[in-house]
Amino acid sequence: MATAQPIGWSPLPPMSGRLRRVLVATTFATGTLFATVLGDTRGPDSMRDVASAQVPDRAIATPAMALPPATATLGELRAVNGLEIIVRAASRAGSYGYTYAAEGRSLLVIEAEIRNPGDAPRPISGSWFSVIDLDARASWPAILPVAIGLLPDGRLGPDERASGRVVFEIPGGASNLLVRFDPGAFDPAAAYWLASLPGATASPSPAASPMP
Repeated sequence: MATAQPIGWSPLPPMSGRLRRVLVATTFATGTLFATVLGDTRGPDSMRDVASAQVPDRAIATPAMALPPATATLGELRAVNGLEIIVRAASRAGSYGYTYAAEGRSLLVIEAEIRNPGDAPRPISGSWFSVIDLDARASWPAILPVAIGLLPDGRLGPDERASGRVVFEIPGGASNLLVRFDPGAFDPAAAYWLASLPGATASPSPAASPMP
């Protein structure tokens, strides 16, 4: 008596070794074709190749910062927040007064003058100056050295003026510099002077005398 079989089911004939190899090869070729059509990748190894291709094999140099509009040269006058400011000179030093630059650094000394052309008193401060390294895109505030001849903090009456030096500590090799005058964090006004200096200088000498 014949045995009943499920509807739609039919047994496959026994496969020879040759037939099995043909089916395996056909399945592999079909999978490769679908992977190509669907844009498949080569798997994790190819993803690692793509990731490594996006990482440069060396550091990329950062371009120098562009100069702000209306950047002045040393000696030019700029008007900011009712004041007239001139940065007359900038120089590098190992020391100023009894203050010495740390190892690998130097002092930047600027000579500035501020005038009040208005008819009411106005405050001034040397701390409103800062210096920017255009190459490194970094900035440093003014420091308070132990010395005389600094630009005073205080108030200027109508048509009064004050002059003196402002000092910063900067990296020893910084040379492409920008002096900035900003009267306050909440005041958008600011003025800039370009101050290009020679390269690194020698270490400061402990025997240096105070500057007048």
